[in-house]
Parts: sequence; C-alpha cells; structure tokens
Amino acid sequence: MYVIRKRFYKDRLISLFLQLSGRQEILIIGAYVPPSSRLNSKLISNCHSTLVSWITTACSAGIHILLDGDLNAEFNCYLKNISDPSISSPTHSLFRYLHSHQFEDLCAFDSSSSPLPTFRSLSSKHLSHLDYL
Repeated sequence: MYVIRKRFYKDRLISLFLQLSGRQEILIIGAYVPPSSRLNSKLISNCHSTLVSWITTACSAGIHILLDGDLNAEFNCYLKNISDPSISSPTHSLFRYLHSHQFEDLCAFDSSSSPLPTFRSLSSKHLSHLDYL
C-alpha cells in the first residue's frame, strides 16, 4: 500500500489517496463538520463543498471512496432534505449529494423504520448521525 497524496482543509477534513496491491485506488476521507450555527455557516458550507469536490473528482477517476467522521447532520432535517427535492439548502447539499450517488450510511439501522440516530443533544433534544460512512 502506498500513500499517493494527502490533503487537508482547515483542520476539519483530511484525505488520503492510497494505491493498494493490484493497482486498486482508494480515497479515505476523515471529516469533522461543526454543528450548525450562524457563526460557522460559511465554514460548514465550505467543508461540504470541499467534500463534494474531492468525492466528485475521485468518482470520475473510478477511485473507491470511504468517508467517515462526524458530519453533524441533524437527523430529522437530514431525512427531510434528502427525500424532498424541492428543499434547496446549502447545509444539506452534501447529504443530498451522498444520497443521490448511492453512498451507504452504515449507522445503526432498524429494518422496520429508518436509520437510528447515534446521538441526542441534551440541550436541544435533536437527534443526529455522528458517524457517516
């Protein structure tokens, strides 16, 4: 295994482009996107657009992608935004992109309903996915 390239974005994103045996290539991305607030909406938007750019470039080259980390998706808004094409929100552009490109969410799953959240905020009681893979 060889590390071909590594990239960083504002101490929030890291990507490693690896070449495995048999010339198979994989892009591993670790991400921490902060929770949504008015103070960091620009940072969140930039993190999302950077992730989409990195993933789009890798997909077009036929590279396998593994995305993990804390994307701080508010669970109920996440489901609403990926299922309703009339909602256009820069905050959820990343999640719509991942959903529309058949990325699998490997969080806890209850087959009788939808994916279960992995975190509940004590202050706001909002549910979220801490880990998206």
